[in-house]
Amino acid sequence: GLGRVGRALAVRAAAFDMRVVAVDAYPGDKPDTVEELWKLDGLDALLEQSDYIVVTVPRTPETIDMLGSEQMARMKPTAMLVGISRGGIINQEALANALKTGQLAAAATDVTKPEPLPPEDELWDLENMLITPHCAGGTQLEGQYIVEILTENLGRFLRGDLPLRNQVDKEKGF
Repeated sequence: GLGRVGRALAVRAAAFDMRVVAVDAYPGDKPDTVEELWKLDGLDALLEQSDYIVVTVPRTPETIDMLGSEQMARMKPTAMLVGISRGGIINQEALANALKTGQLAAAATDVTKPEPLPPEDELWDLENMLITPHCAGGTQLEGQYIVEILTENLGRFLRGDLPLRNQVDKEKGF
């Protein structure tokens, strides 16, 4: 996904001279930091050529189990899969199998389904799996950002100036 988080990630990856390609359900203008931007039908091409796949899509009915066994089979055996958006987009059973069989080199996730991930889940026992407790998005300035958005949105709402900042589009689901 190439929303706000995906675009911020692309800037950082480009700073390390990484070639950045992306897919997005609603592709807009391609940022300079992104070499290629495809619609979702380009997902297979992205998976086949990427060394690092970072999942930043919203969780909607269309994205649940978006990355399962079939998609992981398309990835390079040297690839790393990183989930930082929402649990349930990466099929965890398929992920565990891909990591155990060497079909995928490594994975990291800050999101799981359910959260927290139960202690008996097999992902905890995989040496090539890194799990963090859904804390990757937070910073010391997070509270300040929340207050700024709330203040801005309250003013907009009172003026009838819609849409609000970060307003959810109920048709899209995010």
